Amino acid sequence: GCNIGATRSLYQLVYYVLENVSQGDYYAFCDQDDYWPPEKLVTAINAINQLEGTYKMYFCNSTYVDAELSFIKESSFYYDGNFKHCILRNIALGCTMVFNSNMFLLAGQASKSFFVKDREKYIPLHDVWFYAFAHCINASIFYDRSPHLLYRQHGSNVTQANKSLVRRYLLGIRNTFKNPDSHLALASCLYQCNCYFDNNVTNY
Repeated sequence: GCNIGATRSLYQLVYYVLENVSQGDYYAFCDQDDYWPPEKLVTAINAINQLEGTYKMYFCNSTYVDAELSFIKESSFYYDGNFKHCILRNIALGCTMVFNSNMFLLAGQASKSFFVKDREKYIPLHDVWFYAFAHCINASIFYDRSPHLLYRQHGSNVTQANKSLVRRYLLGIRNTFKNPDSHLALASCLYQCNCYFDNNVTNY
């Protein structure tokens, strides 16, 4: 088939899982070139099981490494659970995310709201959506400051790894004003999903 790009491909994979794979207890995203330490999933599942509520999400810091898995630096983020920060900047790498079944299934179904007329060109990255949606529905979120993923850097990724925390936030602000439509589209979808979630969550 035709090349639909990385973002749409990820969503298509999510929909395939929703429609064709038996429901599991936990779900996680995995980038093909990153390295998972043996304890990654166990740590995430144990953390999720400590959370209360119906919808649960885990994410953690990562260790930046080069193509040979040699250490570069550890990621460092400020997380306070503020919903407004989700619109400005995503700090949760998709490859560190783990969800309970309810959270993954609901966010996956809700993401279909992007694939409608006049909105499809503003589809966010999958991790941006799942992170923002979790906050939107007031899910229980566990942020693990310890790194449990070796995030392999190559090509343009190395530049991202070398940016300071302040500069990354400034770039987030710049991108918000540079591409306001994409952020407004995300906010609009979150608002509509939240209203629908409040009124009739069973239809998702």
